Amino acid sequence: EIKLLNSLDFDIGLTVLDFLYRYCETIPLTSAQLRLIFFTLLCLLIENDIYVNYKQSYIAACTFTLVRLLIDDKPWPLKLAKRTKYERCHVNYGMKKIAECLLKINYSTSNIHRQLMKKYQRPAQQLKKLKKKLKEIIQEDDE
Repeated sequence: EIKLLNSLDFDIGLTVLDFLYRYCETIPLTSAQLRLIFFTLLCLLIENDIYVNYKQSYIAACTFTLVRLLIDDKPWPLKLAKRTKYERCHVNYGMKKIAECLLKINYSTSNIHRQLMKKYQRPAQQLKKLKKKLKEIIQEDDE
């Protein structure tokens, strides 16, 4: 897998880190939010249907918004909307895809997923507690 990903120049890229740095400066996050954002991005790195199919900055924006919504029930920030020019409907779609991916990882029995959940126990436990909210986000977007 690693050889294949390297041959595709598959990496997290500066765009995600740059995005998070810039927006975490303007919209301060708690350590729990940051942990969950980075854990989510780490989980998404091994999910080809997310990381290969979408722009990295889009994934970062949707992850950022999803975590804020999960933890604080805060919607898509106006500052973020103005700077990224992403429409709310597009962000909702991305959040739904990421939520589906996170639920799949929660129920996965693959070795790599189990290792991630074991190595990063704090955000993994936090994610397990948020299963109900993830399901609600998926259902809201379907309606």
